[in-house]
Amino acid sequence: MATNFPASLDAFTNPVSSDTLDNPPHDQQHADVNDAMEAVQAKLGVGDHTIGTWTAYTPVFTNLTVGTAYVAARYCLVNDICFVEGLVNLNASSSVAGLIEIDHPVGSVSTVLPINGSVRIRDAGVATYLGTLQVNANSVLVFVSDTSGSIAKAASTGTTVPMSWTNGDSLRWSYCYKVV
Repeated sequence: MATNFPASLDAFTNPVSSDTLDNPPHDQQHADVNDAMEAVQAKLGVGDHTIGTWTAYTPVFTNLTVGTAYVAARYCLVNDICFVEGLVNLNASSSVAGLIEIDHPVGSVSTVLPINGSVRIRDAGVATYLGTLQVNANSVLVFVSDTSGSIAKAASTGTTVPMSWTNGDSLRWSYCYKVV
């Protein structure tokens, strides 16, 4: 019997003490279990990260020009769930022109989901602003928490929101989504 895994689970015959070695045949029993274990190992992978591996990627931004800024981003796929995290340390060649948008590293999302990611914006040497990410079909939108009123609300990032972006400022993000 060849293994059915990962499409479906195998059904093995467990021998009991009264069975002879021919029902199921002893060699076949070992071959079936070996085939199944090889399929499990192929599914899990090898190395320190046996379920999912972090992969570096270059994010595509809208309304954020990185220039020669430091950018580090990576994602990890676990089945059809994609975990994403990234960092941009802005420099003199960087600029923000409006609501920041970051494209997904792989695939897309079937429907627009509610806000379900986090972001941290650091105004170098002054303050750190917390925000949220709204996951859309092909990207995430970056919002910052606006606490100017009696109730906090999400505000679009922009040229001067949450501050005037300058050399040394940074943007960190993390989120996950189901890939379609």
